[in-house]
Amino acid sequence: MSATARRGGFTATSRCSQRWSVRSRALDGIAEIIDDGLPVGLVTIGALHVPDHLEMVSTGEVVQLTAENFAPVATNNVTYRDLTAADVPAMLELVALTRPGPFAERTREMGHYVGVFDGVRLIAMTGERLRLDGYGEISAVCTHSDYQGRGLAKALVSAIGAEIVARGEVPFLQAYTSNAAAIATYARLGFVPRRNLVFTMVRRR
Repeated sequence: MSATARRGGFTATSRCSQRWSVRSRALDGIAEIIDDGLPVGLVTIGALHVPDHLEMVSTGEVVQLTAENFAPVATNNVTYRDLTAADVPAMLELVALTRPGPFAERTREMGHYVGVFDGVRLIAMTGERLRLDGYGEISAVCTHSDYQGRGLAKALVSAIGAEIVARGEVPFLQAYTSNAAAIATYARLGFVPRRNLVFTMVRRR
């Protein structure tokens, strides 16, 4: 298991997420290690009670979905390529426009990311972030608003999900419960809801 997974409160027997309580001491520890003004994301079973020394940036309910029976679509009609360090500015620009969830300058280093371009413009991307024993997380699924409805997200999720399945692992991802369109797209690829969680962004005051 990765250090990232251990820090996130996951264990090898957790089946994606372990029920755990975020106590004041743990939040104190988070405050000690994050940079001033830098938000961090916390995923919890229920609402997070943020102590005074932390500021809540945002909070929302997400649904965690897994694909034990992954059903990818064909990707040969979509041209995509690996995203490299040189693409980070374009990735950050797309994330700022589409707001798929937390994505920082070095997030790309956590896994394999792919993208679709229109000329030199990045118009869609997705990749893999967190890895747990037996599971791989698909994240940063986003498409520029001018290019939606073309099946780009479905193709990219299919490509990354197929890589996860090829390793003998189960793809999983999260979506805000309010994003019915994304949840419907994931359902067509074999993703089913596992449980609802709360995603909260906090930063040090």
